[in-house]
Amino acid sequence: MTVTAERVSAFIFTNHILPARERGERTVIVSVRQVWRGLDGEFPLHLIRGVLGSMRFRNTYHLGLVAREGSRDDPEGTFIFNL
Repeated sequence: MTVTAERVSAFIFTNHILPARERGERTVIVSVRQVWRGLDGEFPLHLIRGVLGSMRFRNTYHLGLVAREGSRDDPEGTFIFNL
């Protein structure tokens, strides 16, 4: 994973995954657009979508992918993970 992808991955974990775990939730929905906004548009949508869809991201944070909404050609969409 590149330094850029690692930064995006860490941001998603810190701002979406960890808070959901702390609240005791069993699943979390992560919007590509919401992550993009949280990062002030610094990274392209397709990079964020790539991180969310990667096995490395799921393995690093022990997540199970439940569903992916949006087409593979569309850089936006949402990902639903089991925590």
